[in-house]
Amino acid sequence: MRKVISQGILLLIIAVFGIQIFYYAVNIPFGDDFDAVLNFLNEWIVSDNFTQRLALLFSQHNEHKILLVRLFVLIDYYLFGSVNFVHLILIGNLFLLGSIAIIFRIANSNETQWNAFDWMVLIPIAFFVLSIQSHETLLWGMASIQNIGVIFFTFLTFFVLLKGPLNSYRFIVGMFSAFIAIYSSGNGFLCLPVIMVMFIFRKEKLNYNLLWILFSIVVLYSYFHNYHSHPGHPDPKYTLFNEPDKLIAHLFILLGNSWAIYKYEMLISIVVGVVVLLLTFYLISRNTIAKQPLKFAYLSFLFLSCCVTSLSRAGFGADQALSLRYRIYSLLILVFLYLVIFEFINDDRRKFRFVIVVIAVSFINHFVSIWNFQGSMRDHKRKLMHGLAAFNENNRYFYLSYPEESRARMILTNSYQLGVYNYKPGYLEFASKKVKVDPAPTDNIDYDFGFEDYDDLIIIDNGWAYIDGFNTENNQTYIVLKSDSLELTFDTYWHVRPDVTAAKGGHNLDRSGLTCLIPKSQIPDGKYRIGVLIKKSRRLRSDIQAFELTNKFVVRSGDNFQFPVDALNEIQFTSGESSHYIDSKVVVNDTLEIRGWVVIRGTTSDKIRKELNLVSTTGEVMKVAPRIESRPDVSNALVGSYSGSGFVAKIPIALLNDQEYEIDLLLEYFSEKRIIKTGDRILLNK
Repeated sequence: MRKVISQGILLLIIAVFGIQIFYYAVNIPFGDDFDAVLNFLNEWIVSDNFTQRLALLFSQHNEHKILLVRLFVLIDYYLFGSVNFVHLILIGNLFLLGSIAIIFRIANSNETQWNAFDWMVLIPIAFFVLSIQSHETLLWGMASIQNIGVIFFTFLTFFVLLKGPLNSYRFIVGMFSAFIAIYSSGNGFLCLPVIMVMFIFRKEKLNYNLLWILFSIVVLYSYFHNYHSHPGHPDPKYTLFNEPDKLIAHLFILLGNSWAIYKYEMLISIVVGVVVLLLTFYLISRNTIAKQPLKFAYLSFLFLSCCVTSLSRAGFGADQALSLRYRIYSLLILVFLYLVIFEFINDDRRKFRFVIVVIAVSFINHFVSIWNFQGSMRDHKRKLMHGLAAFNENNRYFYLSYPEESRARMILTNSYQLGVYNYKPGYLEFASKKVKVDPAPTDNIDYDFGFEDYDDLIIIDNGWAYIDGFNTENNQTYIVLKSDSLELTFDTYWHVRPDVTAAKGGHNLDRSGLTCLIPKSQIPDGKYRIGVLIKKSRRLRSDIQAFELTNKFVVRSGDNFQFPVDALNEIQFTSGESSHYIDSKVVVNDTLEIRGWVVIRGTTSDKIRKELNLVSTTGEVMKVAPRIESRPDVSNALVGSYSGSGFVAKIPIALLNDQEYEIDLLLEYFSEKRIIKTGDRILLNK
């Protein structure tokens, strides 16, 4: 009976994990997907000779050569006619299940028969490894294949070469597996010295040792031929010799970053990291390499991976080690420490008690992970959906998840044109949701937003809202459309608005920014008053709900949409009402930077949405959403609440032509818009 229960628990853990991956995976590029997947395919398609394509397969991406990722990208493209990022995510997670299968295999010393207790021993392994703490990697197309693929093929290399007697067949398979591990991610190299040490310890035949050394030299040469360091990353030598404190702190955090606890996260990770390191040294002193050589090899690889990661990333700061993408290593270290300690316990009763304790601890860790990270996985999916929908509607804010949005836009446009990526989602994700709204407005929400009318969507972008007297942590904001007979509620995606915090003072309002995409197909004909609903979750305390009806309306009549405001609050623009000044317009690092300020007399600046338009001599208009800058000097000079009047707009000059541009400012307050002709011009000659 115990055996059946243990097997049932294992299947349940795998099923829950799989359901979460299927639900949150989305066929939209994220981060390095733009370059490593889409741009690679764009270049592959336009390349017409074998040499160029071979060079592309082995070309460097950041510090790595990601042959494994590119092979699966090509397989997916040629099988389905276009790349699908959900397929890549599933492939990466299959590698995780493969890694667990290898761990399961080495966890049981009895290779011929599995009893009830053997199955019970596997439960903590599943709880730790199939934790969604690693969801940043698990839900990321190229990263899931790269970061989990290297673990799987390294584990496979150790299993083939170190479990049981070595023969020629095992040696060839091991070399192939090691080659794939190395060309999955850079830390795959670590399997080379670990295997060499284990061969010497096991006193393998001389020819295997010599062949492994030759193989290592050839692979090292092929990998580092024409290799270049990544300019955006810290110098490991500088970190090692000049910032050892950062390096040590980063390593301890990385080793202990396996607990899904937000409060005191860094302190807890350091403490756990120190305990893990001390425990490892103690187990080494118990002659682990002789008694459990295979598990020792796995632990060595995981520890060395953490050391290399800290050496290359500590320059960013110790807190960078808290990144979710690295947690798989911290969790795997716990798994192998658990297995090593288990083998050192001789008494069966003590073994049973030890396993029960570890099952309880791993269950708590697993459950807390699900509890804590559902929101961030939901935000991740919503952000990607909003970004691609805004891109497809040619919205000026793309929110594509890549550091350089202009480059992401260019890559994505080329991918659509070449047909390597053709996913254009419908708008069901943004459909009206049934959310309970209290009938009586609480009138305690401060907000500002406007509507933008597109072909299929109404977009509220770059707006903000918060509950007076509270911070914006754990807020979920909805836009409500209320008519006499119908109520529609639409979810929003939050984005950072530190300018709101700076302007309002008091509480942290950085998460007050909001974007809402409303499908026109969801709005029947009629007049709707706009409301703002905010639900604030508070652990161990009752939640807060606030609702306020605004003075904004949406009116639909057939295909015509209008956005009137209450006449009592309507602002009528008159001549002389605004003041502005362009402080500078310069080109820095291939980017045109325009800095200045603009105010409407008598109106608080943070109530005004600003847009900068570059109008060419041929009539083309480049619309730019500037970043808000604090300008207390303007407030002092004009005597008013104008500290939020400053702006700075940055435009890559690659997006502009060699001609003269006139600088215009578009101001919006409620639904009124006004263009200010600044009279300033800039002549580009690249």
